[in-house]
Amino acid sequence: MWGLEGKRFWLVLMAFAAGLVAVIFYRGLPDAVYGALVALGGVILTTLHSGAMRQADLNSTVLQKRIEREMGLRRDVFLPAFEGATRAINALSMVLESGKPRDEIAADFAAGHSSLTKAMLVATPPTIAGIQRLVGALSLAWSESIGHRVVLGQIQDRCKAIERERELEFELRQTMIKHLQTVHVQPNVNAVASQRAVEVIQAHDQRIAGMNAKLDVVMTERSTYYLNALKPLVKRLAEIRPLFPPVLAELRKEMELPFDEATFAKDQESIAGEIRCALERRIAEAEQYLSARRAQQNSAASQAT
Repeated sequence: MWGLEGKRFWLVLMAFAAGLVAVIFYRGLPDAVYGALVALGGVILTTLHSGAMRQADLNSTVLQKRIEREMGLRRDVFLPAFEGATRAINALSMVLESGKPRDEIAADFAAGHSSLTKAMLVATPPTIAGIQRLVGALSLAWSESIGHRVVLGQIQDRCKAIERERELEFELRQTMIKHLQTVHVQPNVNAVASQRAVEVIQAHDQRIAGMNAKLDVVMTERSTYYLNALKPLVKRLAEIRPLFPPVLAELRKEMELPFDEATFAKDQESIAGEIRCALERRIAEAEQYLSARRAQQNSAASQAT
């Protein structure tokens, strides 16, 4: 740096002084010339020093702006990545639940996944390695679970179609019952019309019974598939959870923010426990339904024999 404290400035000053001394002792120039040389040297040194200081200020400003731009970029990238990681795991936890539309869950997961992926563009190697492991595990679990969700959705659509058809049969049956009541209150009861109405009602009853049986089969299929899909998801979530604290710790370091990894891991374990309990409760409900269904089928089979 060309500053007052810079080595090059002092070297130039020493060289100028040595040259001036040499001129004084060996040339014998007039005093006016000496004065002019000293003044010229002062002007040159002052100009060099001023230019060097301006360059130093410019370099400092450029460096400061570069640092601010880099930190702004990091915060714009790493903060969404930090939030996106939690968003992705929450979406994965809900993917098999029918309470929220599949498209909304998929959008939440995609947003979280995208935020994590973008962070790798400006992250340090340790952070990139951690994000790659986490993103890979999330993507694998998501691809498996979303396929199960699609099949479960198709089974649910079949259930709804049967329920709508059964509801229509109920309405037609009720209409025919009212018609039969009207026939009975007439002064001259038409036996043929009455018998026909009874037969129609019985036909509706048979169709409703058939739909109930069909609905039981589909619900059993859904519960079985749901159970077979949910158990691996619980296992996947248990494998993914330990990957979170190290990655989020690295992201906090990238943003130069403090992070207590042990406390965070403890909090995450608590949250994971709640999610695990909810999923295990769903598993227990599905197992209970299947057990009751099998007991009912066995009872019906024994009565038939």
